Amino acid sequence: QPERGRPVASLGKVLGDRSVHYKYLNPNVLYVSTEARGPGVSGVSAFTSAVRFYMIDVVTGALYYEALPPGGGTTARGARDMLIHATGHSVLYTYWNHGPEAAELLPDDPLYVMVNGRKRRRKRLGEEDGAAADASAPGANSDSPPPTAIPDTRSFEVVSLDLFEGAKPDERLTQATFSSYQAQRPHVQARAFTFSRPLQAVGSTRTLHGITAEEVVWAQDDMPTLAPRTSAPTRATWSA
Repeated sequence: QPERGRPVASLGKVLGDRSVHYKYLNPNVLYVSTEARGPGVSGVSAFTSAVRFYMIDVVTGALYYEALPPGGGTTARGARDMLIHATGHSVLYTYWNHGPEAAELLPDDPLYVMVNGRKRRRKRLGEEDGAAADASAPGANSDSPPPTAIPDTRSFEVVSLDLFEGAKPDERLTQATFSSYQAQRPHVQARAFTFSRPLQAVGSTRTLHGITAEEVVWAQDDMPTLAPRTSAPTRATWSA
C-alpha cells in the first residue's frame, strides 16, 4: 500500500505540449501478489511457478488492475523474488522469468495453444499448414490481434506501473470529495526492465515537501567486482 503522509507537490505529469497527465492518487489502494507453483517444464527447469499481480480497493473490494506476467514466477520454493513497492501514483514489482516454455496460455487467447511446452498458433477451420503459416505473417490478417510477446530469456524482471486518471491528457476523474464508491478505474502505463541478479530490497527517496523528483533505490547481493592483486607493488625504474 502507498506510504501515507508522503507529500505530493505536483498532481500531474506535464508533457511536451504543455498538456497534463493527472496522477491517480487513491489512498485506499492495496497491491497484492500471489504465486501458484507448477511441476516444472521438461528440459528447462525442475520447478516453475506463476505469479499474479492485483490492484484492489480495500474499501469496496473492487479489482482495478490484474497482471499475469508470461513465464513469471520465483526461482525456487520459498524464494523471496517478488517484491512490491508503491509510492504516490507509481508501483513496481519484481519476479523471475522462467522463459517462454513455462508461459501459461491465457484462457481468452483463441489464436494460440501450447504444443510440447511451446506457444503455437491455432489452425483455423479448413486451413492447411502452409495457409496457417501465410496467415501468421505480419500484415496477413489485420483483424487478428498481435501475438503476445514472450521474451526468450530467463532473468529477473522489474515492472514499473504509472497510474493516471485518464488515458488522454488533461482528462480528470476526481471530484472535490473523494470516495472509493465513486472512484473510477485508473489508466495504467507499464514498462519492464531486465536484471541479471535478483533484488533483495526496493525503496524510494523522500524529501521534505516532495518537490524533488523521487528516485528508486534497490539493493542486490554483495558481489566483489575487483579482486586485489597479491603480487608485490611495482617500483619505478630509471634508464639512461
